[in-house]
Amino acid sequence: MKRLIFLLLAALVARPAKADQTVTVNASAGLGGLCRPGRWAPVRVDVESRGRSVSSEAASAEIVIEWGDARVRRAITLTSPSRKQVELYIRTADARDSMKVRILIDDREVASTVAPVRLLAPADPLTVCVSSAGTWSAPGVTCAATVNPDVLPRSWRGYAAADDVVWPSEGKPALTAEQHTALDHWRAVQAIENAGSSAPSIADVAPKARALRRTGTLMLLYAASLGLLVWPLNHVRSQSLSVYPVVVAVVAAGSILALASGRVGSGASVHVSQSARVEQLAGTKGSIVFARAVAEFPAFGPVELRADRADGAIAPRGRDRRDLRFDENGAPMLAGTYGLGATAAFEVEAVTPFEPLRATSNGATIRVTNVSARDLRDCRFGAGFSKQLVGPLSPGQHVEVTRQTRAIDPVFSCRLDAAVVEFAESGRPVDSDGTAAIVLHLPEARTQP
Repeated sequence: MKRLIFLLLAALVARPAKADQTVTVNASAGLGGLCRPGRWAPVRVDVESRGRSVSSEAASAEIVIEWGDARVRRAITLTSPSRKQVELYIRTADARDSMKVRILIDDREVASTVAPVRLLAPADPLTVCVSSAGTWSAPGVTCAATVNPDVLPRSWRGYAAADDVVWPSEGKPALTAEQHTALDHWRAVQAIENAGSSAPSIADVAPKARALRRTGTLMLLYAASLGLLVWPLNHVRSQSLSVYPVVVAVVAAGSILALASGRVGSGASVHVSQSARVEQLAGTKGSIVFARAVAEFPAFGPVELRADRADGAIAPRGRDRRDLRFDENGAPMLAGTYGLGATAAFEVEAVTPFEPLRATSNGATIRVTNVSARDLRDCRFGAGFSKQLVGPLSPGQHVEVTRQTRAIDPVFSCRLDAAVVEFAESGRPVDSDGTAAIVLHLPEARTQP
């Protein structure tokens, strides 16, 4: 009997935290529940908090989604009572027929749910029909999924599994600005992915970390000089007390110089070196950016490096690249605890507002303008234009060419010696350098009426 009571008590103590009903979570995933392996899938999560386990003050929490071998984390602030709806995006080649969604507070699971999905093979078409009525009756259209416009994704990643999105014949329903932008970006990504061109790739060699090399050398020289100063004192039997203030002054001066260099200390900057490929589609907003980067940290402590203006993801290199993090606003984030001189390599895949080039056409004439504030170099047109080599292009400068009978490679490309992805960190400034290969996919020829 005593043993039975002990087992019951042990079971109560070991009861999982998800039984706590003060936080509840519901989730739905995919486009009408449909997903493709290896493609981004949207996940809509509703979190409601109430009761005493979540205080009336804001509590830092995390939404964690697991799908196969992939995991996504997004920060969220909970108050009681409150209700929040958040949209996240996840992808994996190891796709399963459901996703696990958990809510963590102080690394303790307080609620969980499962979002079922249906998997489509790569060859199966996925046409998304948008209808407020929830049904679709237009002839000639086969809908794999019919969705309400309210649940359309807020990011281009949410459409990654789709082949097409169609609207009722009476017109497109009202969408939010975020939804419009997401659709425009997705169509641009589709067009660029389908365009065959000789677009430059990211440099084979990842960007080199160099921000702290100079500081490390100076610190080594400083330590060596200090040793040379102190060593003779250990061999002098009769030491004057006046020597010790000199040693203290040298140590203090060296420390002040190290901090003033701006590369060490709690107030120093995080440095990011990046190498990127930037692709634009003429007539659309924003650019698709694929970047490799190395971040260097000036002091020991926790770091949350965010790409605030990027709609995409940051994937750490050398660790589990399937574990992605996002802040409360949905910005991709590299988080961890790093020491002085430590480095972290990562990759960025995102759509950003960066638009260095603009193209206009008048019949067979194409004009490309550098609309950025940076000098571009090694600019050139692809095969099939009246001119290939352009050379440097200053801010505001433009070049005109004539499209031949059929442009074989309808792109304009340049090199940029600057960083293109903007990063921020909560406790420290961030400075960046880098290089980028920029590719503008040119518009089709059209004749003025």
